[in-house]
Amino acid sequence: MAHDRRQVLRAAAAALALPLAGGWSPARARPSGLFVPPQGPYAYTRVLERSMADGAAFSVSRRFAIHFLPEKNGYCVDGQQVAVAVDAPEALAAFAQIERERREWGLFPICLDRRGLIESAPGEAAVPGHEHLVETALARIERLETPAAEQASLTAFISSVHDNLAQLLTHLPHDLFAPHGDESRDTRLLALPGGEEGRVTISYSAQAEPATGLMRAAQREVMTQIAGSERRTIERWTLEPLA
Repeated sequence: MAHDRRQVLRAAAAALALPLAGGWSPARARPSGLFVPPQGPYAYTRVLERSMADGAAFSVSRRFAIHFLPEKNGYCVDGQQVAVAVDAPEALAAFAQIERERREWGLFPICLDRRGLIESAPGEAAVPGHEHLVETALARIERLETPAAEQASLTAFISSVHDNLAQLLTHLPHDLFAPHGDESRDTRLLALPGGEEGRVTISYSAQAEPATGLMRAAQREVMTQIAGSERRTIERWTLEPLA
């Protein structure tokens, strides 16, 4: 019984990694250097890669053509998707095809202040495969031979993960487009059902172009350790001029 219960928590771990990151990022200083984005078009790429229970990985890369438009109090970043690439295990082939055919809307405009810090953004995309992970965990709970109270506790735990998925990664790093170059790392302990304990560590790093202060590349990694298993989710962003 205990073994089965830990299996359920492991199944939930993959779904947990990103919800716990939503709205929680290590404290970062506000950049004070140069931020002068060129008015020409840029290629903005976001890659999201997450590990699966069997050691495989699910990766989605979306590329957008964007412009930095001067505004009275800063800049407006506007753009549209121009390419997508998906790498997924065979078990998620159907979902991967949906991701390849889906266009990402509603990510822009992103409002920046004069220093390039994000003031407001519509939000980010949903996390690939999260529905599959949550449904798998709930199905395992139903098959457990455990008291009703414990099943209810586990179900509530997983459901709370599901409820938070709508807010996944709605908060881009505040200084994504104008990084100051320092790396950050923060760890939080988690209290799980039945006295289990978990740990979530978020790391973030970014590099800027010296001439403009504009982000060249950035990465955020979320490592979740629950019930003896680890799950890793990595986001990568890049900016480069479009020819």
